[in-house]
Amino acid sequence: MNRFPPPPPGAERRQHARHDVVVSVEVAHDDTIAIASLTNISHGGAFLEIDDCEAIAIGIRVRVQIEAGGHEATADGRVVRVTAGAQPGFAVTWTAPTASLAAIVDHLIAEVARAPAAATA
Repeated sequence: MNRFPPPPPGAERRQHARHDVVVSVEVAHDDTIAIASLTNISHGGAFLEIDDCEAIAIGIRVRVQIEAGGHEATADGRVVRVTAGAQPGFAVTWTAPTASLAAIVDHLIAEVARAPAAATA
């Protein structure tokens, strides 16, 4: 018997901590290629802000081209959430993480960790 009640709807279910970043990326879906801003990332997925989300729907597959800190990766993902309003965009879960994607995520996380120290120096 489970001693703990189930989490409430919308509760945090991520396995990987998210890290706020700002990186311009290229997103491809079918024959469409667009530029988006990757605003947070983890080893499990990311959130991408993009002005025109009309072609984006939960469940579609996207390919994200990321370049940061001398690293480059093409990451395949599945859209798990789409938001409209002040910050339109979508969340993806990585479907086939690679070593090159892990290297970029690690680099971006390290940059975020260094940022407060640089701001106070």
